[in-house]
Amino acid sequence: MAASEEVWREAWVGSPFTGKVVIRRDINRVEHLAVLCEAVTTRYGQEAEILDDGRTIFVSLDDEIAFGVVPRPNMAPLAVNVWRLASKRKATSQSFRKPKETKAKATERPSKQRVTAGEAAPQKGAKWQAKNKAEAPAPAPVSNGKAPLRMLGLVQRQNKKTGRYQVICQDISDVYGQDAEIAAEEVPDDLKPGDRVSFTVEEPKHNAATIWARNVKVLAARGVKRHRPVAAGDGEELDGMDQLEVKECDGPSLFMAEEPAPPAEEEALLDFQGGLYDDDPIADSIEFLQAEQCPETPTPKPPSTPEEWQLAQARLFGSLPPLKPNWIRIRAKSTGKVYYYNMVSGHSTPDEPRLSDR
Repeated sequence: MAASEEVWREAWVGSPFTGKVVIRRDINRVEHLAVLCEAVTTRYGQEAEILDDGRTIFVSLDDEIAFGVVPRPNMAPLAVNVWRLASKRKATSQSFRKPKETKAKATERPSKQRVTAGEAAPQKGAKWQAKNKAEAPAPAPVSNGKAPLRMLGLVQRQNKKTGRYQVICQDISDVYGQDAEIAAEEVPDDLKPGDRVSFTVEEPKHNAATIWARNVKVLAARGVKRHRPVAAGDGEELDGMDQLEVKECDGPSLFMAEEPAPPAEEEALLDFQGGLYDDDPIADSIEFLQAEQCPETPTPKPPSTPEEWQLAQARLFGSLPPLKPNWIRIRAKSTGKVYYYNMVSGHSTPDEPRLSDR
């Protein structure tokens, strides 16, 4: 039996190491799962890497796991035979903690509660209602004293593991390395994937496993134009957008006259179908002129959702190098910059994950 085969057999027989699942980034800023274990780091000089994304082996961030290790030449050791250890997690929210009874209160006799007219009598033997994790509210993040930021994002489909909606926001992804999730109690009525929303994010005091999106408001549904009153101090600067009018001349002209901005109490039409993140009135007027000059050959509608961008990859970026599986290119309409989005994990990055960089 070869020496390398003996190492594999020894690693798969048992799981002698224990550690905590964390996220790390390589030199190309590509995220991967690793195991925080002092024994492995001392023995091999590096943390063990999990090649799987955690879905098939049923582990996630901050889980305590048992695993075996297979060393690899010039690479980080590989974690194999991974399985999650049973552990009780402490609740971080104050609503999950039962108040401690003082010695004086413990000796007092419980007084009978009076039930007045119009009030329901308390149920006998009522227990804590937050037994189910899915029904319990998400813990509020610990604020560091700063005012919450108002952000814009696009709602992604529900996570198969947590059942929560994710919000695509380039700023959140750049700062925290992951997309924000909408807590169950913060989900608006009739929220659907593809909706354009505004939300607040309180910067956590410490790095948290989940970035929560709160105070979620739907600005425009997918494929539907909505009117929304423009209010001052609503976070992102959506108001003050001048209305543009194209003047007709003998030949094609791009001269545009500015009109005064509408009053704050009037409603302004917010059309988010034109771009994924920002609306550009100048680009919209140019597209209008092109459509007027060539009515028989209309230009294709620019993509507005990740699924539409995925279908338009060959048409828009066919001459560029291929990307790794599940990655697509998306161009911001206002800036023209291209960033990269993973259709499976929902992460976005400005760095190009080329297929040749494997």
